[in-house]
Amino acid sequence: MLNLAGNALSGSIPPDMANLLTLGFLDLSNNSLSGEIPPLLGRVVPLQYLLLNNNNLTGSLPNSLGNLASLTYLDLSSNSLSGSIPPSITNLSSLQVLDLSFNNLVGRLPEEIGLLTSLEFFQVSENGLSGPVPLSLYSISSLQTLSMAYNQLSGTLPLDIGDTLPNLSFLGMASNRLEGQIPWSLANATSLRQIDLSRNNFSGRVPANLGNLPYLKQVSLGNNSLEARYAEDWEFITSLTNCSQLEELSLIENDLGGVLPASIANLSTQLKSLTLGRNHISGSFPPGIRSFVNLVTLSLNENHFTGSIPDFLGEHVNLEALVLHGNRFSVLLLLFALFMTCWYERKQKKLGLPAKVLPTRLSYLKLMKATDGFSSDNLLGVGSYGSVYRGVLGDGKTLVAIKVLNLVQRGAFKAFVAECEALRNIRHRNLVKILTTCASVDLRGNEFRAIVFDFMPNGSLESWLHPDTDRKMYSERLSLLQRLDIAIDVAAAVSYLHDHCETPIIHCDLKPSNVLLDGNMTARVGDFGLARFLSDGTDRYLSSSVAMKGSIGYMAPGFDSCGCLQLRSAAAGAVHREEAYRRHV
Repeated sequence: MLNLAGNALSGSIPPDMANLLTLGFLDLSNNSLSGEIPPLLGRVVPLQYLLLNNNNLTGSLPNSLGNLASLTYLDLSSNSLSGSIPPSITNLSSLQVLDLSFNNLVGRLPEEIGLLTSLEFFQVSENGLSGPVPLSLYSISSLQTLSMAYNQLSGTLPLDIGDTLPNLSFLGMASNRLEGQIPWSLANATSLRQIDLSRNNFSGRVPANLGNLPYLKQVSLGNNSLEARYAEDWEFITSLTNCSQLEELSLIENDLGGVLPASIANLSTQLKSLTLGRNHISGSFPPGIRSFVNLVTLSLNENHFTGSIPDFLGEHVNLEALVLHGNRFSVLLLLFALFMTCWYERKQKKLGLPAKVLPTRLSYLKLMKATDGFSSDNLLGVGSYGSVYRGVLGDGKTLVAIKVLNLVQRGAFKAFVAECEALRNIRHRNLVKILTTCASVDLRGNEFRAIVFDFMPNGSLESWLHPDTDRKMYSERLSLLQRLDIAIDVAAAVSYLHDHCETPIIHCDLKPSNVLLDGNMTARVGDFGLARFLSDGTDRYLSSSVAMKGSIGYMAPGFDSCGCLQLRSAAAGAVHREEAYRRHV
């Protein structure tokens, strides 16, 4: 075994590695390696795992990779590989995972791809592949993840795809040139969790039996030519009411007309995103939407809806994006808009900030693209419950910090919930601002949680007080006045959390590494993963029997003796002492 992942390695892969003739595991991922993949690696016949992803590798895939008959895991994603996929790769009959995504591969998929009979994970998304998808690919019954989005693939989906791929849990074929009808047999792949066929040329009716998929969370069929005219064409909505885990339904920009069925009210209460814009749907505003208490995004724009907009939308406290323009709603729309604007401004005024529209939640793929595949080059730091990456959103201008939770770590999910809960309803100039969140699954079907924050260009107070020798920022740059300003900022944040929130919040881990500095050197307190709420003077989540929380020397003082929370600010004092003397407490 040779594991050198995430070591900031540069240069090319040494051809001499081919002399490790007994090597079974090679992981060089998440580095800055360049050059081509050495063809001589094909000599290392015992190799079972080969991970070269998240580097800067160029050139074509060596034909010699087909000699690695024992290979079960091959990940070459997030590089700059070019050329076509060599037919020799179909010799890898033991292969279970093949990831070639986020490269510059072109040409057709090998016709003999179906020879990879052990394949469970196949991903070639974000390339330039073209031509029809080989029918043999749809015969690999072991496939669980099939991801080919953002290519130029053509053809139709086989009518029996759900029968030949019974174990499928993720079907991602967005942004291609696929056409024809969506096969009804998809409902036979009962493990399906995500279906994304958006931005293709699919036509006909949406299958009315999708409700046979009990684990379905996402249905994205937008930007196609799907049709609905009569009540029976909308039967798929009634069927989807059986999917109790459904979180996203996207049918935007199709050829859907007629009136929405009343059964839409019975869709899952877990629904977070409903997008039906740019169709020909008529009738009044769907009253059933009132039951979607977790709704974050609602898009009904550019249809033929009439009547008034119901005031119950004001009850949807999680709603971040409401798009209704291009309909025939009555003048009450103006009053509704005025009401929503005043309500939001009052809420923001209460929180001490000017009104501002929050962005919608970002998908896993968008975060992956924003960070260059979570490249080590964008890694800002690693904490107890996850990693923080620098990211650039799709507009190319918005720089953000993306905190990706390591859900394998015990307590990480609880920290995610605590941080979201703490930051959801608080706003202060000295607190790090949360922009949005991502609660989804990755391309392997694993749960994925991330929080997106404003990017702090001047790093943490820790990096200024205790800099590494290779850092450009040094503590000597912090003048006495700057230190005093930072101390005042931290004290103001703590005072707000303790004394001016509707429910007082204890940070529980206030330390220099959790004090971030923006472009103006204004201090902002972040990382609320261990935060606790006080309700009527008692901790909402913690009792005196719970173990101590936080970093030694910085935790809330009540923890030092009995594990109870007390509303005092000694942790802020510890930060101020460290700031003054530049010594760890």
